[in-house]
Amino acid sequence: MFRDKKPPGLRPLDAITPEADARLAGLLLQARQYQQLNRRLHDFVGPSLAPWCRIACLRAGELVILTPTPAWASRLRLMSNEILSRFRKTGHSDIRSLRVRIAPLQGAETASPRRRELTPSAKLSLKRFAEAVDDPELQAIAQRMAGRKGAK
Repeated sequence: MFRDKKPPGLRPLDAITPEADARLAGLLLQARQYQQLNRRLHDFVGPSLAPWCRIACLRAGELVILTPTPAWASRLRLMSNEILSRFRKTGHSDIRSLRVRIAPLQGAETASPRRRELTPSAKLSLKRFAEAVDDPELQAIAQRMAGRKGAK
């Protein structure tokens, strides 16, 4: 279907104009700067917090950091003076303020919800329920729930 036609809006790389090439070079330079800032930020906050924060942008002297939860945001805000000081010591005197925003992070690990175990009395109740119920499907479900890890 698309073998004979190019998708609309795509051009060969050799058709890029010098103006577009300059804009792409500017974007690449900015991406490298953000990558460097991100590495420094991760060094400053340590391994426990590093996976949970990213540099979003640096505009007009304000460094914006993203984090996925209010708890991590609070921790970053508490560390903001130290983070600013360390950036300045490493040659980033252009960073005058820091803002923390809550937003999902692309590629960040998400903690899986922890499954709570049933109490022994709840497991016993499920076993008794499974023995008393007539519906075989419901009986199998109750038995499976009662037999989860930690059952006695």
